[in-house]
This record gives sequence, C-alpha cells and structure tokens, in this order.
Amino acid sequence: MNLKESESEFQDAIIQLAHYCGWLVEHKRPAMRKDGQWRTAIQGDPGGPDLLLARGGIVILAELKSDTGKLTPEQGRWHIAANTQIWRPHDWQYIEALLTQPIPEPEKRPAREAVFRKRRKDVKTDRG
Repeated sequence: MNLKESESEFQDAIIQLAHYCGWLVEHKRPAMRKDGQWRTAIQGDPGGPDLLLARGGIVILAELKSDTGKLTPEQGRWHIAANTQIWRPHDWQYIEALLTQPIPEPEKRPAREAVFRKRRKDVKTDRG
C-alpha cells in the first residue's frame, strides 16, 4: 500500500479487497446539482461513515482519513455513537488482516468489540 495515495485511491483499494474477501460494501457518492454545487443525498444525520461493510453477521462502519485528516464534529458524533473505525493509509496492515480473517461459525462468533480488540493487539504496525 502506497501511503501517499489519495483518500479516493485508499478507498478504492479497501473496496477492492473487501469485495475479493466476500464483504458487501456501501459508500455514498456526492453528486453535482444543477446549480453546480456538490451534495450527498441523505435523510437523517450528516457525518455518517464513508464505508459500511458487512459479511457473516459482522458489520464494520469505517471513516477514511488521510494520515493528517481530522474528523468533522458531525463525524465525531457518529464515531462516538456507533464506535466507527477510523482508517488511515498507515493502518493498511490492520485493515488487510481484519478483512481477510475467516468468517466464524454463527454460534462461535465473538462480540464485535472483541474482534476489533483482538485484531488491534495481534497486528503490529510501524507506529510501535
């Protein structure tokens, strides 16, 4: 993973990997209105995560940021309310490990928090 990629290229790489591993992926794209302004059509609260991924009863809400990108106040509200994952290009090793793990049997599936806690502990990154 090239850490200098744009957020769009980073997002495309995640979606490609997720599809390869059997995840369903949803992303809302902005569209240009007749007046030339860009808007993303939503009903509800703004600031929702960039990606919704689902596979085998596990759902991941991921907000993508550059290595220096910051959450908006609206994104921060979603992060607190839904425990969204914040993924940056330097997290690629963690993202890859998370998306490629086998799907556990339904009765053996750990709670969502346990999956993320275990993966963060198991995956070593160059951040130390």
